[in-house]
Amino acid sequence: MPKDIPENLLYALEGWIPEADLIEVFENELGLYISERYFVMPLVYKNREEFLELEQQYKIACMKVGLDCAIGEGWNLNSEIGQRFADENPFASRQIIASEEHLLFRYNESDGQNHKAGVVVVDLNS
Repeated sequence: MPKDIPENLLYALEGWIPEADLIEVFENELGLYISERYFVMPLVYKNREEFLELEQQYKIACMKVGLDCAIGEGWNLNSEIGQRFADENPFASRQIIASEEHLLFRYNESDGQNHKAGVVVVDLNS
């Protein structure tokens, strides 16, 4: 498997989902995970309608390139893909779960209050 697939996925997602900007993810210390196998992304939203719209965008983007993904409305890894990720990467998964408060603080600070956060896990080997 080529090592640039995760990076290429991020560049592709930027066209459909502005929040997938790799530079912003790391500059804002979101503490998420990218490897040859998994792409873990926050899904930050203010209401159910916004969540459903973002969820649909991720599903369509992943479906177009044949990748499995799990999109959770809550900040957890409670999906089949999420649990595989957590089992294979226990330290990273604990760090991701622990980053929720900081992540929401940074989003609320820069884009107004009352954000909620979910987690997207993409299996890059699917």
